[in-house]
Amino acid sequence: MHFSVTDCPALGLLEGLTLFVKRARELSQRRLMTSGSQWRFYLNRNQIGGPDEEDVRSFLVTFRQFISQSDPIFIGKIFNDCINHLPIGEMKASFQQTKGDWERALRKGDRAFKIDKGIVTPEHALDLWINGCYFHNDPNKAAEFKRLSKRSPALFRLSFILPLRDLSAIIIHAADLIERGLQQNLFTLTQKEKQNAGS
Repeated sequence: MHFSVTDCPALGLLEGLTLFVKRARELSQRRLMTSGSQWRFYLNRNQIGGPDEEDVRSFLVTFRQFISQSDPIFIGKIFNDCINHLPIGEMKASFQQTKGDWERALRKGDRAFKIDKGIVTPEHALDLWINGCYFHNDPNKAAEFKRLSKRSPALFRLSFILPLRDLSAIIIHAADLIERGLQQNLFTLTQKEKQNAGS
């Protein structure tokens, strides 16, 4: 989940931003987002309570598009595109702030947990849950996921759910900014992008 943009397929600036907004709106309509209580997490004796597993899996189908470097709406690329195509001013500063919020949320100290003598950052927890549990079959990540799940199931689950909620809010905020920028024609286009937008 690094901010390299080398694997992103080429989309025109406006196409990419429009698709980002569309997918963010889809994310905001997932059941996990439409009910605030869905994010609740609790411990009751030996039971761990939290979001419904099917809701989480359904949510991740859309969420992972924002963190996949091979996706045209990869958030690192979108942040860079917005910052590079906006004139100096309030909107550009808002995107720089939002990108900083995203990067801080991935390594946030108060969302990092000490499990089994190591620190699990939000970025690492998301990586293990998404690539070691839900979608991919990386054997090393699956083994580490299994070890941490057994060692401290409640903390490990919490280390995933809290950042997922925080990052989703940032995605939706970024989409709001993009939508405003598109409506106000704030993004500067190259001559080629202007021609493509006109065709």
